[in-house]
Amino acid sequence: MTDSPITYQTLAESILDDLLNNIIKQTTLSSLTNRIPAPSKEFIEQDKVKMKQAETSKYWACNNCGRNIAGVRFALHINKCLDRKRK
Repeated sequence: MTDSPITYQTLAESILDDLLNNIIKQTTLSSLTNRIPAPSKEFIEQDKVKMKQAETSKYWACNNCGRNIAGVRFALHINKCLDRKRK
């Protein structure tokens, strides 16, 4: 700080400067965040479809019979495969 005495006027000016600086910061940040486009609904749905297709196209090896089974059918296959092994 400076060596000048603190008066009500200097205190008020300091508070006003801080207030104005904060308002300018908030306004600038909010205007910048408004420029970032939000993802569209169609884009999100396409990602879900692509992700689901990627999951269903994976093949997994069955440890019991050694066959490669599609990820969608793996649970059903392993259930039947384990039942056959028990009998």
